[in-house]
Order: sequence, then structure tokens, then C-alpha cells
Amino acid sequence: MHLFGKRKPRNSKFNQAPFRKSRFSQRRLQLLQREEKQYILRHHKS
Repeated sequence: MHLFGKRKPRNSKFNQAPFRKSRFSQRRLQLLQREEKQYILRHHKS
């Protein structure tokens, strides 16, 4: 029981969520930043 209680939060909280989220959000952040750059560049040019 002690082991399970200690092991579960670590698994679900620290392993699953951040991994899934950070990987996805990182890629999305890069895309968003790239789009933002292009948008700003375009607007500054014209």
C-alpha cells in the first residue's frame, strides 16, 4: 500500500501528463512562433 501510494502520483503526474503535453505543446509553440514571425515580417514589409 505504501509503495503503491508513492508510486502512483509519480507515474500519472510526472510521467504521463508532462511528457504528452510538453511534446505536443512544444511542437505547437514552434509552429505558432514561426507563423507569428512570418506574419510580423509580412506586415512590416507592406
